[in-house]
Amino acid sequence: MKKSGRKQDSIEAQLLLQDRLASVGLLAAGLAHEMGTPLGTIRGRAEMLLARHDQGEDGDSLRAILGQVDRVAALLQTLVRFCASADPSEFTSVSVRRATEEVIELVRSECESHDIKVTCVVPDEAQVFGTLAHLEQILVNLLVNAIQAMEECGDTVSKEIRISAEKYEDEWVLRVTDSGPGIPAHIQTEIFRAFYTTKEIGRGSGLGLTISAKLVDELGGRIHLSESGSDGTTFDLYFPVYKNKS
Repeated sequence: MKKSGRKQDSIEAQLLLQDRLASVGLLAAGLAHEMGTPLGTIRGRAEMLLARHDQGEDGDSLRAILGQVDRVAALLQTLVRFCASADPSEFTSVSVRRATEEVIELVRSECESHDIKVTCVVPDEAQVFGTLAHLEQILVNLLVNAIQAMEECGDTVSKEIRISAEKYEDEWVLRVTDSGPGIPAHIQTEIFRAFYTTKEIGRGSGLGLTISAKLVDELGGRIHLSESGSDGTTFDLYFPVYKNKS
């Protein structure tokens, strides 16, 4: 009975999350449409002024304006991705190892600059049904969070991210583990909520894990914070094993 109750709670939580995501998606689409043109105008005028006044306090102020415009534009792009759903008609067999290796290459320079070791232990036969782009987006969000968490650790601890995959019955379990400081217990229930963030302004949108959870769900899987403490954090992602129907 307890197991059945937990399953029902999980289903209700997923439905609530989907409802929230749909609401935020509508808001995101409207914001992206309404703010795109004025942002372009601000950027154009600021660049024109900077070409004439690129020195001193005026130049610094104009560059600051452009930096904030870029920040808002990047957030808009995140919101657009947030409200875009995966198209099942585009789903095909996706190599988990390929997605993992491409994402590791994408964040390699950032990891090297912070002495973070990244290890991939994903077998070649790990295949899931979806799109490479969506699987990579899921992993990028998780790795960026891990990197930012370990930036605060200093040089006194070994910093490592490990990505592994194992097959359990009819599922592939993709595990992302870091050796960061962990997620405080009192906020662990909030981490998948849209716009929730503990980072300072400019360091995150509060959408990374929400987007990952949304995409995992659209690929027929589920994501779970399996453990988090002073020794690090582990996320488990469960995906159905790809079965060739031909």
